[in-house]
Amino acid sequence: MQRRRDRVKDWWLRHLGLDCVVASAIAIAAWLAWPTADLGVAERFALLATVATFDGLVLAASTFSAQMMSQASNPLAVKVRRLHRPLINRTSRATLSGSLMCAAGALTALFGASTWPHVVDTVAAFCVALPVLRGLRAVDWFVIVSLSEEVDDRPATPARGLKP
Repeated sequence: MQRRRDRVKDWWLRHLGLDCVVASAIAIAAWLAWPTADLGVAERFALLATVATFDGLVLAASTFSAQMMSQASNPLAVKVRRLHRPLINRTSRATLSGSLMCAAGALTALFGASTWPHVVDTVAAFCVALPVLRGLRAVDWFVIVSLSEEVDDRPATPARGLKP
């Protein structure tokens, strides 16, 4: 029987658009709750550069996770890949494109750091939230592959009554 937590996680994994909804809600909350941050132009530049760097790290980790999933050769990983290929492909594309889009968005927002500070802060909030949510998906697939490798490496236990 599947536990409730697993059902919720499976539902979340199947609904990629939920990440954009949550990231947008976080950006709207940042817009409403953080109307005038006491950041100068230099601090906003540093913030956006940090956000772009973070997005690049999520992009690299997601690429690693996608490669591990596609190259795993143990029988359990092959079965998972065969059963869930469309979802794995959609998740990989969404994670990679979302991280790349947010990194580009953060770097583009550098141009408006002095002119539209409130918009830039909101863009920074979105560009952190979306890669975090998408990165969690990549971590989940990485855990699945790691566990399948671990299960595959366990020595088989002999049947009861048989001598090894």
